[in-house]
This record gives sequence, C-alpha cells and structure tokens, in this order.
Amino acid sequence: MRKSEVLAYAGRKTRSGKNTLIADIVDIGGKEHLIIDLYSNRELIYRMAFNDMEYAHYDYKSKKWDAIVCSYKKPHRNEINNANIGEEDRENILKFYGRNKKDYQDYTDIICDIENLADTRKDKVRHEREGKEKEQLMKLVPKAPKILHEAINIYVCQGNIIYYKRKGNKADYHCCQCGMDYTRRNKSLEGYEDSIFGPLAKVPRVYETDKCPYCKKQGILLQMGHAKTTMQVFEILLYQLAKDGKTLIVRGYRINAHRSQYDECKVVYNEYALSFLRPGYERIYQIWGDHIKKSTHFNIDKDCDVHELGSSIISESSLKYYPSNMTRLICAVVEKETNHVIAKYNTLRTYANAPAIESLYKIGLYNICRSLIWSGGHTRDIKKTAKEAADILMVSKEGFGYIRRNANDDRYILEIIRYMEKNNIPLNDNNIEIIKSLEIHHSSKNAIMTTHLLMYQSIQKLYNYLNKQKHSYDSITDVLNEYYDYIKQRESQEDDLSNTVYLRPRDLHTTYMTLLDDVEHLKNEKYIAEMSEKYKNIRERSAKIPKKYTWQQADFLIRPAKSAEEIVMEGRLLHHCVGSDAQGYMKRFNEGKGWILLVRHIQSPTVPFVTVELVNNKIRQWYGIKDSKPDRENVEAFLNAYIQHITEKEEKRPHE
Repeated sequence: MRKSEVLAYAGRKTRSGKNTLIADIVDIGGKEHLIIDLYSNRELIYRMAFNDMEYAHYDYKSKKWDAIVCSYKKPHRNEINNANIGEEDRENILKFYGRNKKDYQDYTDIICDIENLADTRKDKVRHEREGKEKEQLMKLVPKAPKILHEAINIYVCQGNIIYYKRKGNKADYHCCQCGMDYTRRNKSLEGYEDSIFGPLAKVPRVYETDKCPYCKKQGILLQMGHAKTTMQVFEILLYQLAKDGKTLIVRGYRINAHRSQYDECKVVYNEYALSFLRPGYERIYQIWGDHIKKSTHFNIDKDCDVHELGSSIISESSLKYYPSNMTRLICAVVEKETNHVIAKYNTLRTYANAPAIESLYKIGLYNICRSLIWSGGHTRDIKKTAKEAADILMVSKEGFGYIRRNANDDRYILEIIRYMEKNNIPLNDNNIEIIKSLEIHHSSKNAIMTTHLLMYQSIQKLYNYLNKQKHSYDSITDVLNEYYDYIKQRESQEDDLSNTVYLRPRDLHTTYMTLLDDVEHLKNEKYIAEMSEKYKNIRERSAKIPKKYTWQQADFLIRPAKSAEEIVMEGRLLHHCVGSDAQGYMKRFNEGKGWILLVRHIQSPTVPFVTVELVNNKIRQWYGIKDSKPDRENVEAFLNAYIQHITEKEEKRPHE
C-alpha cells in the first residue's frame, strides 16, 4: 500500500463537533481504495485505508501505522461504532464492501470483514504464486541416482544383526540381512559330526561379530529371545545439481531397517524434504507421501545417524565459492559424522541466504558469522546485497576499524558501534568501554534507558555520575535502572532538567525515595479531595445518625465514620479496601444504604483498629489490619452486644 499517498489524500471535512465517520472511494496508484476518516471535535484522529488485498490504519496522535484486524482490539472501536455517518459515507462503505449490512453488524464488524476479505484474496494470490513456483522447481529435480540405493545398502549392512543360540557343542545362527539360518560347531567331538560341521568356530558371545556364510555380511551377535526385533534408523542428505545447471538441490531421505530373529531384514525409505539453494535464494519443502508443502525448516533428525552423499557436486553449482571450512565455526573436528553433515548443510543454506557472509569469514569476523549460521542467514542484522564489509555490517568505515581490531569480541563490538553511531556518540576507546560497562549489548532495556538519559548529558558525564553513585548499589547497571526511573519521575512532574540539582542529585537513592514519598503524598491528597467531593453527603448523613450508634463497653468504643476522608484514611492505615471507590462502601454510605463504623480501643480513640459495615442494623462484615480478625473473640462479643444495644433501643422507643 502506498501509505504516503494515502496520507496525502485531503479528504472531506466535517463541521460536527461529535464523532463522525467520513468514507470516500478514491484511486491511488491505479487501484481503488476505500478511505475512512474518524473525526472527533472536528479533528481528524484516525484514518483507515483499504484496497482489494491490503489495509492499514494511521493514528494521528501517535503518528504510527497499524494493521490490527481483530475487532475487539481495534483502536477507537467505541468511537467508530458510535460515530455519526452520513448517507453518502454509508453507501461508499457498503459499495466497497459489496454486501448488505446485517442487523447485528456495527461498522467495526464491517471494517474487520473488509480486512478479512482482503487477507483471503491476498492468501489466495500467494498460494497460487507459491504453487506455480513449486511446479517450476519440481521440474528441476533429477532422478535419484543408483548410488543412493548402494549407499543405503552399505549403511544398512553396517547395522546387521546375527542372532545365535548355543546348543552343547554347537550354535544355531540367523542372519537378519539375508534371512538365512546356519549352524557352527564350537567344541571338538569324535564322530561323524566333525565331517558335517567342518572346522571349529569361536564360541559366540553377545556384541561380538560374525560373518554370514551365505551373504558374506558381518553382523553384531545377539542371543535369540533377548531381542525380538530391532529398528535401525538413519538419514542421508543427497546433494544434486538441478537441471538448470545452477541450483543446488539437497534431498533428505529417512531409512528404516527392521530386523527380527525370524525373517530377513526389511528396508523402507522415503524422501522427507527438498531444499533448493542458490545465491540469494532458498526454498524448503516437506514431503508427506504425495503431499509437498513449503516449509522454513529441513527438519533433520539429530538423534539418529545422518550421512551425506554427492556433496562434491557443490563445486559445480552456483554455491561453489562458499567457504567449506566455515563448518568449523559450529562443529569441532572431533565431533561425530552426523554433526559435520548437519553443519555443512546449515553453512550452505546460510551462504545461499546471505552470500555476504563469505567476506566476513575471510576477514576473520567469526563470531558474527557464527550467529548468522545459527539464524540460517535469515536476518536483518547485515545488508546482504552490499559488497564492502563496512556496508555489509551497516557501520561506518571508522566503526568497522574498531570491529576489526576487536575480532575476538566482534559480535558485541558490532552492537556497541551501531549503538554509538545511531546516537551520535564519538567513536573512541574510552566511550566503547563505557558502553560496554552499561551492558547495552546484553540488554535492550539498558540500551533504551541509556538513550533516554543521553538526551540531557554526554556519555562521559552520565558514566561519571553513575560511577559516583555506585557505592549505594550492587552494580553500575542497578544505578542506571534507578537513575532512569528517577529522571522519568522528574519528567512526569515537568521539572526543569536543565537544572543540575534536579538532573544529577548528590545522593540519588535518598533523593529518589524522598521524591516517591512526595508523589505518593500528593496522590493521597488528590484522591482524598476527589472522594470528599464525590461523596460529600457522608459528612451530613453521619452527623444525623442517632447517638445510640456511638457506644462503648469494656475496652472498646464504636462510632460512625464522620466523612469520606476518614474512611479513605481508615483503609490506607489498615491496608484494606474500605476506602477504595471501586468497592462501593462509600457510595452506599453516601446514598444512605449502609454505614461504615469504626471500632477503637478506649485508651487509643484515634488509632484505627477494626472497620465495620452496618446495613439495616446488621453487621455485614468487619475487618482489621490487612483483612485480619484481630482479638476475634472479644471483638465479636463486643459487636454482638452492640447489635443488642441498638435493637433494644429501637424496641424501647415510646409509641406515639
């Protein structure tokens, strides 16, 4: 979608001060677009643009594009649904939609339906394009060579098993490879048997080897009855040159060899994946029987043996210049064959996706190359089409010089250099060490915090200040975290941060804690003032509550709360919810539907102890600090006596 042209469209205005939707169908870049504008107080706040296969939304307040299709998450959903919409605008939306509006649909539903239809069309086009591409690629696949079947037989034979069962002076054998049975004598006895069985054989033992006299194949010896069946599983990666003479094809075969002591070996194999590789291009397909589906992974089974076949053909493909020694970056020489085979495939696909890795490898930036291989070359971390190393890494030539000099730590230095150049920090050894100490290469959060703090000071001044405050913290990154929080708090209060007293306080931790206390105090005062104004009837109602509801006995006294302010402070001091506006206690008191009573010790009448909710002369609930039930037995006895007191007073009231 041509977003710049979508934004450039002037559109129609509205004179209404209410939320209003204006919809126009316009031609942009030869395509019909529906543009819906949401106005609030005559100001354009949100623009939605659609064509047959694309859509996007622009928020004028945040100045950002989004493509949120889910209706209940759509920004400004309520404003859109409740907005005024003219007849012309309604007709334009439904014309582009191509359907009639259902009774249950609001305009958010219609907009989301338009977006879903666009996604459906886009997916259909994508699937058609991918189908044609797959069809063309499959025409490039040559037949499997005879050498594949020979290799399978060789590896299957390597897993051959010969079962045996000893019987006195001889042993019976069963070769799983050819399925033949034979007998050998292992002890000398006089008689005609010597001429039948021939020369003496070695006494068979488990895991030793023997050679079948029929198929001439070696096999591991196992006792009959101890292992009924065995399954040998391995994979072969077959390298072939495509019919176009350029593309390298890697085919994955999975082989299963089933052996038992009663039959010959049964071998089943299938092709499970195909990969097409050339510079700047990779396609992988998974195969399930007759179904071939595009995938992002080859799915080699690392838990079984993996062999390669025909890898010499790489030198005839368009990938012939790939650095073959690059496999050592992810696979040591001493590792098993399977790891080497997988490492070669991974480096090949990385080279195909990011040919620029060749230049980085030749100049010794091995850590960067290693990270590229682990990502398979699918990364935006380098500029794949560039020729010069500095351009490939997206840094200046001066920055590249620092990376070359720190090749052993190239991956982290690259991130540091990019960060410094992005934030216009002078490149020198001192600044590099400062950025290292702030660990921006380990934590994106540290990078964000540092960038924000650099709005007010240089990197050197920031580091000096953090270092000076470090004595109160475990590490310099802990200082960075708290300093960032402190600055954000100052910004929220609109303090003048050009004043160094605010910018760099002498004692950061003490100043920040004091600042938070002041902020919390201001919040409390503001909240109390709001509740006092909102529930101002509480003070008047409390003053009219009969005197009998104020009572004392033994060590306790109870009285109604005098105001909303007192109820809020009661909740704050006892850490429970009576002062929360959301809970509705103050609202019920304000409307005369219930009272809040305060229980105190007689000797400490100003210290909160227990809070009681009274409705229709019945105690609905009572709680002490942190929703506890302090001195439960005595408090419940006191409250029971209190209820009896106020109900007796009610009964003894003189009749008129």
